[in-house]
Amino acid sequence: MLKHASAQNVSNTLWAMAKLRAPLATRSRTPPQEDAEEAPGRQESGQRHVVQRLCEHLLHPPVLREAEAQVFSNSLWALATLDCKLPFALLFCNATSRWLLSDDALVDTFTAQNAKDVLWAHAKLSIRNEELFERLARHLVSSFALRSITVESIVMSLWAYASLGIESPTLFRTLGQAFLQAGRSDEYTPRSVSLLLWANARLGYLQPRIFVELSRYLARADVLPCASKQDM
Repeated sequence: MLKHASAQNVSNTLWAMAKLRAPLATRSRTPPQEDAEEAPGRQESGQRHVVQRLCEHLLHPPVLREAEAQVFSNSLWALATLDCKLPFALLFCNATSRWLLSDDALVDTFTAQNAKDVLWAHAKLSIRNEELFERLARHLVSSFALRSITVESIVMSLWAYASLGIESPTLFRTLGQAFLQAGRSDEYTPRSVSLLLWANARLGYLQPRIFVELSRYLARADVLPCASKQDM
């Protein structure tokens, strides 16, 4: 049955499993000591097998050739959300990265959210692929990507670069300016603002206007009480 599944069907299944937080065994388990522990262990093993089979199917060249941007972003987002750091997941990430880097036309169709999900997934799984990040940085500053970019896409994309220590001054400058665009302030949250400031500080990017304006936002009487200790 799986051999007839389209790339979109497979990525949708992975996305749904991640949304439902299907349990996965991300490392080897010690043998259960009691029968009561066996059922969860079998469930995790079964879910892991399903995810592995889905990933392997997606890597078949005929399936990859039909894959659109959302297939890659949904699948990688799902693996990261499931915190799946097993060998097959890392192999899948590396293989899909090579595919994307070989197809500029495909990357050019990515929305800002597609790019954000791919970047976030790599950072969450601690996969440092500078070539892929450089390619997506060039795309994110394009008029096509900026047209649909949201505060969340800006923040989580820059968080991914900072988390992995991958520098991209032009990207940070461009997305920082987009973040401050008139009309976006109603999308701000203490969390999004603090993450943006952290990402810039983490890579040593001093952007005075961003730090001044967003520090003022965090100090507002209607914002400060909502900010967590971590945000501040």
